[in-house]
Amino acid sequence: ELLFNNDSYLKEAEAKIIGVKDNMIQLDRTIFYAESGGQIGDSGVIKSSEGLFEVSDTQLSGDQNLHIGKLQSGIIRSSDSVMAEIDNNKRKMLRSNHSATHLMHAALRKVLGPHVEQKGSLVSEEKLRFDFSHNGSITKQEIDLIEEMVNLEVIQNTEVTTELMSPEQAVDRGAMALFGEKYGDLARVLSMGNGYSVELCGGTHVARTGDIGVFKVVSETGISAGTRRIEAVTGMAAIKEIRLNESYLDESVQLARTPKQELASRISQLISDVKSKDKEIERLNGKVIAEESSGLADQTTDIAGIPFLASMVAGDNKAMMKTLDDLRSKLSGAIIVLAQQGGGKVSLVVGIDGGLSKKISAGDLLAQVGGVLGVKGGGPPHLARGGGAGDLVKFDEAIDQAKRWIEEQVQ
Repeated sequence: ELLFNNDSYLKEAEAKIIGVKDNMIQLDRTIFYAESGGQIGDSGVIKSSEGLFEVSDTQLSGDQNLHIGKLQSGIIRSSDSVMAEIDNNKRKMLRSNHSATHLMHAALRKVLGPHVEQKGSLVSEEKLRFDFSHNGSITKQEIDLIEEMVNLEVIQNTEVTTELMSPEQAVDRGAMALFGEKYGDLARVLSMGNGYSVELCGGTHVARTGDIGVFKVVSETGISAGTRRIEAVTGMAAIKEIRLNESYLDESVQLARTPKQELASRISQLISDVKSKDKEIERLNGKVIAEESSGLADQTTDIAGIPFLASMVAGDNKAMMKTLDDLRSKLSGAIIVLAQQGGGKVSLVVGIDGGLSKKISAGDLLAQVGGVLGVKGGGPPHLARGGGAGDLVKFDEAIDQAKRWIEEQVQ
């Protein structure tokens, strides 16, 4: 026998144990709600004169509610008379989040269209999660409107009513049947907001919409083709979310040193300034690299008639590649080896003239140099790149080995 009755607010009730197995207890009557329709199961305690059993979850098995948990003290026996007590604070949050789910479902259909149907749901004491059918994205303005419509129903504080009728009668009266829910000969029809939301539902709900307190959407995203997901919070959890968002805003205002109402324009200006400075830095880096490559070009040596240049360069990988491009434009038919060290890592690049690369592969030459430096890599015959946790202390040794190898290849 189910005593929670969804419409009552019983916190405890007398019952008798009719079955005990491992970590589960069955009662002849219960106020514990078993997980169903997206709402998680109740928790609480079952107390006898000799023992205390803590219920962490309630699950449905056939027509029986299984109270799952752990014996905390004493002993619990089948046929014991007990007092069953739910975690009422958790139940209050579940009621709030479940009722808000119904109001949000109605708001989604009003804002996005009647094609919206529930595809999945989770109602816990912490939040509500709702999956629904919808193609395309949802705008910030639409989310704001949905949030506003739900909160308007909350503020109006209308009574939440229930009726029992056949599922067919309920649907004829405009009630929404929820995804994945099974209904018997009689279904419970829940009405909120004087007909704003009418759905078949067997879960626990608030007595009046005002009991929800506050409704706040925390995320909205697509999870698969044609299906989107909204997560939201209610009551004190919603207030905490709003305060958290305000703290982020306040921190940004302090960093930007501007009033809240001017924050967006200030951030836009800062982004523009950074982009301008980045372009100027890139221009100056290009100038430095061009000057550096001109100096490096003068350090070219000759190996069997082939111009050869090897050098360590400053900057990052991007700067090293720009230096290589500049050198290749200045040194026709050359072999170029450049190395750079930063962040505990050595980067290496080998460039070989296109015609020469048919005889000498950049990847093979990189392997010669990299073997000494602790660098691995590869690439097409004319260009190879590599990196690794090494050190350029042995760079001169690596280049000497590379020169000998090149001489062997051109003999």
